Amino acid sequence: IEKEVMVNFILENGQEGDKLSQSSAKIVLYGELSLLAYTRYINVKIDRNQFDIYDHDTVVTFVLPDNFYCETNEVVLKLTNSSNK
Repeated sequence: IEKEVMVNFILENGQEGDKLSQSSAKIVLYGELSLLAYTRYINVKIDRNQFDIYDHDTVVTFVLPDNFYCETNEVVLKLTNSSNK
């Protein structure tokens, strides 16, 4: 089946003060009914190493948990850090 769920982006390996411009997005996921029926959100990790510079739109790749699928595993995010301005 397919279902639109909220995907929460969690930054990994960031420096102190690093934040993502967007913490979540609605994405259409595909999977078995038994998995998606009660799924309202999932968490995905975004590695800091995918960003070259701060405050710049960057296409980053994320990995979904096993048995969940979507048409694309990429999203455009910005890495921000208020102490670097």
